[in-house]
Amino acid sequence: MRTTPVLTAPRPETSPPAPAAPAPWTPARSAWLASGAAGIVGAVLLAATGGAVHLVDEHLRDGAYLTSDAVRVDSTGHAVTVEDIDLDGLSGDWLLGTARVRATGASGAPVFIGVAPTEDVADYLDGVAHSTATELDDPAYTEHPGTAPGEAPTESDIWTAQASGTGTQSMTWKPSGGNWTVVVMNADGSAGVDARTDVGATVPIVDTLVHWLLALSALLAVGGGLVLRFLQVSARRRSAGAR
Repeated sequence: MRTTPVLTAPRPETSPPAPAAPAPWTPARSAWLASGAAGIVGAVLLAATGGAVHLVDEHLRDGAYLTSDAVRVDSTGHAVTVEDIDLDGLSGDWLLGTARVRATGASGAPVFIGVAPTEDVADYLDGVAHSTATELDDPAYTEHPGTAPGEAPTESDIWTAQASGTGTQSMTWKPSGGNWTVVVMNADGSAGVDARTDVGATVPIVDTLVHWLLALSALLAVGGGLVLRFLQVSARRRSAGAR
């Protein structure tokens, strides 16, 4: 018995399903993406700022004090006065903690440093030959002619804080409201002032500022990361639902 082969029509090839179109970027999703990216960028900038402030603080710090470079102050008169204490832009009693001025007399000569209200210093040096420096860390002098002071600086009672003697002398005081003048003299009030000085201050706000910058950086990084993760998960769910 012969069998007749059965011919079957070839099955049409089936194409794989087309991939689902990605979910459209609505204005809301674009806004969320922008906010997430801004959070990450802001976190990086804040962390960099905090690091820069910390590095500057470490570079200038001498013990507990942010300290300027030592500079020479000199005068052919009997005193050098400074009315503007500026530590690399840090000034003002709201910002500074305790201020410090150090001085070392040339050739080991006894030196005097004191701070007093500006009016009292003006009275003490009235008619006295002295020099006024615009600021202690980069002095440019204005000369005032006159004679010797009526009494040595160590004998005057005008000073809010003072230090005197041989070697490096250190004077500290707490800045407060009002106008203050720092005075550098020979301890006996004689003419020919020559000393190396530096100015420093504790700046409590620096540590607080660094901590706040790093904390805000961490918050922005977490917030930005969560937003971007949410958008990623949301996009995957939309794609899965469209299949």
